[in-house]
Amino acid sequence: MDDHLIKRPRPAVEHPDYNDNFLLKLPAFDSGGIHHDTARIACAILAACRWDGFLSSTRNRTPLSAGPDEVLPPGRYYFCIEGEDQYPVVPNFDQFTAHIIPSGQSDWWQRNRMSILYTGNIEQCLDRSAKNTILLRRDLHKMWDDNKFAIVPKAGKWAVHVLWHSPIVEIQERSHNLELQPLADVSRHFFLCRFAMAVFSKSVFLTQKVTRKLAVVGDNGSNHVRVQNMAVDEYQQFCMTPTRASDRSQGPKTRQRSAARDLVDDGYTTEESEGTGDDDSEEERGRPRKRKWSRQYE
Repeated sequence: MDDHLIKRPRPAVEHPDYNDNFLLKLPAFDSGGIHHDTARIACAILAACRWDGFLSSTRNRTPLSAGPDEVLPPGRYYFCIEGEDQYPVVPNFDQFTAHIIPSGQSDWWQRNRMSILYTGNIEQCLDRSAKNTILLRRDLHKMWDDNKFAIVPKAGKWAVHVLWHSPIVEIQERSHNLELQPLADVSRHFFLCRFAMAVFSKSVFLTQKVTRKLAVVGDNGSNHVRVQNMAVDEYQQFCMTPTRASDRSQGPKTRQRSAARDLVDDGYTTEESEGTGDDDSEEERGRPRKRKWSRQYE
């Protein structure tokens, strides 16, 4: 059996106040572990944007001594919030109330006041604004839509973080931790939103068939959050629709395009047309250029 197909231990993060309590199980692609702050931010998103939360190796809420850019080895961790025994968890992306973006979800955009980050037309921003657009190869675009990787800050730079155990090992080896090409005026808030989409698609918190304390928004379209304990049959509604980023089938009409625009895909990502040609040239073009980046999510 190939070495990359052998099942390896993965870092798993749990809620400290449940017996059946997994929040996330994360691939160990960072030198055999997981980037500390990437794991912490992912859990903070699930815990209703509790950026003050921290990871511990025990239920007694002792913070890890590892720095934010250090690698956590495979093992069991707990996401803790000081002073809160059983903090609520957000059940899915639609209930997330921080900052989010898909062009097929302009109602979400308005509800979460994302317009404070962009003063133009909502649909134009979601479809074409440079603040909401990056270039990707066609194959990477599909992986992006399927939440198989995210773009996260690591050591002051924006990098690809693979979230998928692919049978094709080169995806992990060639793509994980690669820095982005230079970006012009792309909002870091949008990257946080896209990371949140990926995180909710990977969460296993509602798969363990026990009563959960959840944070959900009101039914009237407002952003008012209520916290309540829900039995399995009550929260199944939040598990029915998988989170996927692609919105190309949701548009009311097909946009007219020039020959040049036919080379890219509209939406909150666009594709590079350079994904054709021989394998050697594709390999070079497919690797994001390295770039230093000092801004973080917060």
